[in-house]
Amino acid sequence: MLHIFLALCVVSFSLAVVLIILSSLAWLRSGVATFRHFSLLFCAVLVLLVSESLKLYEEATPQLVFGDRLPVTCAILSLAGAGGLAAAILLIAFDVVGVPIGPWRMILHVLFTAAAAAAAGAKEIFPRPAFASLSEILMAGVQVYAIIVVLVFFRRITDRRLRSIVQSVLLAAAIMLVGTAAQLVAAGSKGLAFLSGFPFVQLTFFLVVVSLFLFYALRYLFQPEPLAGFEVSEDVVRRFAISPREREIISMIVRGLPNRAIGEKLFISTTTVKNHVYHIYRKTGVTNKIQLINLMNSPK
Repeated sequence: MLHIFLALCVVSFSLAVVLIILSSLAWLRSGVATFRHFSLLFCAVLVLLVSESLKLYEEATPQLVFGDRLPVTCAILSLAGAGGLAAAILLIAFDVVGVPIGPWRMILHVLFTAAAAAAAGAKEIFPRPAFASLSEILMAGVQVYAIIVVLVFFRRITDRRLRSIVQSVLLAAAIMLVGTAAQLVAAGSKGLAFLSGFPFVQLTFFLVVVSLFLFYALRYLFQPEPLAGFEVSEDVVRRFAISPREREIISMIVRGLPNRAIGEKLFISTTTVKNHVYHIYRKTGVTNKIQLINLMNSPK
């Protein structure tokens, strides 16, 4: 069992590095501060994973490698990681809904972050169930607070891509909170007490978030930005024999509208839109919307 958790930590560690790189690329490409805060979040996760990996490695090896230095080292890593994680979660929550934090909220966030960091460090110095439970409860409290903020101001998120990402993460976070509660209950059971010593729920949640982030990164990060005021040129219409209806649809695709929204605006079914898109692809020689946007952005 120890080796399985150690392997999970190593895999998660590698994925965290990938996500830090992706977040940084997204920040540099878009200039959006939220991606910078995602980088902070994954850096904090990386630090926490190092702490957990050290403890698991010490337990998995027959001879003590770190000895008395391990609790202090893990306490420092956990304090920094938990503090960074709590701060990043709160920053991201207010970023995505576009609500200013303000002085009173800032004080509350500092208290939340300090409490979560202190509890995480204390559980390493004083390895008792009470401290471990307190650390879990405080971090869960940070997440609940962030979820409430996002839900209250969710209507302020106008970007459809951001809304889909936030909805997915909220669902994963809700499942994690249920899992954390179940793990705390299981820790009091004789048959399942061993679970209290492993970040099983946290690792699972991290892997789910990683999957979501990679999915949306591949789907959105490296594709062209939609053009808000784009109109298909006469040269393109003549060259590819584009009909008036197809011209309207191409214009909406390049603006970033999905098929359903195009159908609603043109008062036609989604199936009809797909048929038009199919004919547009055949005429222009492209195979997907990304290629079509690229073609329209820089026609030859």
